[in-house]
Amino acid sequence: MQNVYPNKGEIPFLELLAIDTKFDNDFKVNDDLAFEQACYDQALTACKDAMKLHGLSFEKPKDYFTETMKTETHMEKVNSKIAEMKSNIEKAEQRKAQRERKKMSKEVERETLKNRNDKKKKTLDTIESFKKSKFPSLAVLITTRLI
Repeated sequence: MQNVYPNKGEIPFLELLAIDTKFDNDFKVNDDLAFEQACYDQALTACKDAMKLHGLSFEKPKDYFTETMKTETHMEKVNSKIAEMKSNIEKAEQRKAQRERKKMSKEVERETLKNRNDKKKKTLDTIESFKKSKFPSLAVLITTRLI
């Protein structure tokens, strides 16, 4: 930082009301909010340094309200947009969960049908084996008539 006042040490602070501070500005050039915040932080740091340097102290009253960077209407728009985004995310998650439940129910239904068919096949095989073992002539008769 370039020193604007080369013989600043000779002039009292109350005459100039200027103080040099070292401050890192690590913000993006096109980000207005970050630039505004960096300027605020630098000014606050300079004020605190000046107060320490001259033994001054300052505390704001507990009932002190400052103006915000954005208006109330703008913040209402921002909050409504955030709420809308949250509800959209929630709806998307619900749709995803519904798809998963539907997929699982189809799998369960497939499994149930497979179990039923297996049980039916097993029962028919048992009946066939019983027919063949107890009544061999009847089994031949039944199979020939069915064909």
